[in-house]
Amino acid sequence: MIVKPDRKEAILQAMLELVVERGINDAPMSQLAKRSGASPGIIYHYFPSKDDILTQLYYSIKARMLNSLAVHIDSSMPLREAFLQVWQNAYDFYRSHPNETKFLSQYENLPCYSQDNKPSTMMEDPNYLLLANFFKSKKEGGLLKELPLEILAELTVGVAGRIAKHPNEYPINVLQQVAAICYESVVERD
Repeated sequence: MIVKPDRKEAILQAMLELVVERGINDAPMSQLAKRSGASPGIIYHYFPSKDDILTQLYYSIKARMLNSLAVHIDSSMPLREAFLQVWQNAYDFYRSHPNETKFLSQYENLPCYSQDNKPSTMMEDPNYLLLANFFKSKKEGGLLKELPLEILAELTVGVAGRIAKHPNEYPINVLQQVAAICYESVVERD
C-alpha cells in the first residue's frame, strides 16, 4: 500500500498543533481527526497508535533540526568554527520553530523517552554523521571532554535553545560570545 505523504504530513502537523496548544496528554484522537480532516480509521491506517504518531513526529522534527544544524558546515572546517556555526544554527532553529521546540521539550520529558532510541535512518543521515565526526571526545580522537552526550548537549545546543526561547532577541555579537563560552566549557585542554 502506498501512503500519501500529504495526508500523513497533515496528520503529523495537526498533532504538532494539538500538542503545542493542549499538551501531549490532552491531545485526543478525536481532536486529531477533526483538525487533520482525516477520520480515526484513516489515522489508524497510517499510524498504529497515538504513541507511534508522536514518535514519528519527534523523529521528523529531529531530522529537520539535523538539517538545520549542518547548514554552512563542511568536514574541512576547524572544530571551533564548526562548533560556533552549529551553535548559531541551533539558536536559529529554536528561534524560528517555536512549535517544534515546545513539542521537543514535551516529548523529551516523557517517562518513556530515551535518547538512546534513535532510528537507524537517523544514524545513517549524512548530517548526523558529519556532526558526529566533529563532536567526538578526546578519547575518540576528537577534542571534547569525556562527558555523557546528554550533558554535552545541554552545555551547547541546550543553551542555544533556552536563550532562543527568551522574548529578547540578542545581538549577534552577544550570541557569538555565548557560543564561544559554550565551546570553551566542553573542549578538553591539555
